[in-house]
Order: sequence, then structure tokens, then C-alpha cells
Amino acid sequence: MKFLILSAMGLILAAPVIAGDLETAHDNLKQAVQAKDVEAVKKLATEASVLARKAIATPAPAGAEAKAAWTKNVAYAKEVDLYTENALVATALQADPPKLIDLIAALEKQNPKSKFLDQAYGPYFQALEQTENGAKVAPLAEKAILSQPENVDILVIVADSAMAKRQTGRAGIFAEKLIAVLEKKPKPENMNAEDWEARKKSALGHAHYIAGMAHSERQQFALADQDLRAALPLIKDDEQATAASLYHLGVANYSVGVAAGSKARVMEGVKFSEQSAAIKGPFAQPAAANAQRMKGEAARFN
Repeated sequence: MKFLILSAMGLILAAPVIAGDLETAHDNLKQAVQAKDVEAVKKLATEASVLARKAIATPAPAGAEAKAAWTKNVAYAKEVDLYTENALVATALQADPPKLIDLIAALEKQNPKSKFLDQAYGPYFQALEQTENGAKVAPLAEKAILSQPENVDILVIVADSAMAKRQTGRAGIFAEKLIAVLEKKPKPENMNAEDWEARKKSALGHAHYIAGMAHSERQQFALADQDLRAALPLIKDDEQATAASLYHLGVANYSVGVAAGSKARVMEGVKFSEQSAAIKGPFAQPAAANAQRMKGEAARFN
């Protein structure tokens, strides 16, 4: 019986001990962040998070007064745990590529669903490319998409990766998801409005392009036409992507036109094919040949 009483007292005493240690860890972490001490931030963020989660997991006591103190401690512990994630990202974004990679990897391990990772993945992937670790980007994105399903940078990479592997159905799914995310996603707090609009425009053009190409390869020509038309004004600075879009728009409009018996749509196919043929590159010759065949087909319509 004495053993049970001592155990209960141990639980009562544990909360203030954890709270005191947590406050010290929190203060030390804030100092490390201000000093931009990468190693200290990584170490102290992990330690503070462990203490915070212990406090959060402490069972609620029975007494009203003790429960009120426990509630306050748990709320503080949640704030500290959130701060540790913010501290890792804030420090990472000011660090050189190798240190940035180390800190973001630490946060992925600590909490793969952290809201702060949303702003970190773009710089994280860029840092991997800069340190000749580009081969790791696609596998990391494939893993991260499970916990960050609406992250723009991740969606772009997994869509590209699927397209490169000729997994057109999967690429189209990710591209359509990216379009839906961009249509509702607010401006990130760490980005000004002009930069966000530029980023959004680039990602949206890329998403419509991949979705359109995926639909075209699957002979879903009406859907390909919609996405590729939407992509064109957004990818105009990418000459070869424009040529590819125009080529597939030619095929899509021709196919829709023939199926519907519409000379106007067939001639749309001719127009797009000729525009593609005018751009030097791998699509020029087949687009020109397509345009000639399409004109011949158009002559059969009244």
C-alpha cells in the first residue's frame, strides 16, 4: 500500500519538475535561435520537444486545483513543442545548404506533419540539388507526400517524377491535385504577394501542362484540350513546353473535330500544329506533317 502511495506522489511531483525543465529548455532554445547556432538549435529543439511531449502525456489529476495547473502546463507544453518546429525551420532558412538539409531532416523526423514544413520543402529540395544530392529529391518527395499532401513543391516533384516514369495516370492525378490546391491556397506568411503570384503562376502552368499531356497520352482529348489551353499563357517562356503543348493541342482538336464531324475543330488542330511546327525542336517536323494531313481531312467536310 505504501508503494502505491509513493507512486502516486511521484506522479504529482513529476509535473512541476517537467515544467521547470521545459521552461529552461525553452529559454535555452530561444537563445540559440537568436545566436543562429545551428548545432545548438538542432540539439535543444529535440530536447525541448521530448520534454514538452512528456508534459502533454502526463495524466490529468483528479483535484480541481491540480487539474487547473495541469491544464495550464499542458497548454504551455504545446506552445513550446510548436516553437521547437518553428525554431528548426527559421534557423534552417538562414543557414547554408548542408545545415539547412540537416535541420529540415531533423524536423521531418520530429514531426513529418509539421505545418512549418510547408514553407521549408522548396528551399530543402533546392539545397539538396546544390549539394549534389538531387537524386534524393524525388524519393523524399514521394515519402513526404503522405504527410504533406497539399504541399505545392512536393506535388510538382511527384507529378514530374511520375511523368518521367511514364506513369501518366498517376502524373495526371498529382497535377490535378496541384491545380486544386493552388486555387484555394492562401499566400504563405513568409512570402510577399508578388513572389507568391509568380510562384503560383509557374506551378499552375506546370500543373496544367502535365495534366494536359497525361490526358493526351491517354487519348482523353477533350480534357487535354482544356488543360493545355490553360497552360499555354503560363508557360510561354518555356519554348519546348510550348511546342509540345501546341503539338498535343493539334492532335486533341483534330481528334475531337473528326469525332464530332466539326470542320472548325479540325482547323483548330491545323492551327495549333502549324504553330508547333514553327518552333525549332523535336516537335517541328511531326507537327508540320500533322498539319498537312489535317488539312486533307478538313477538305472532306462541308
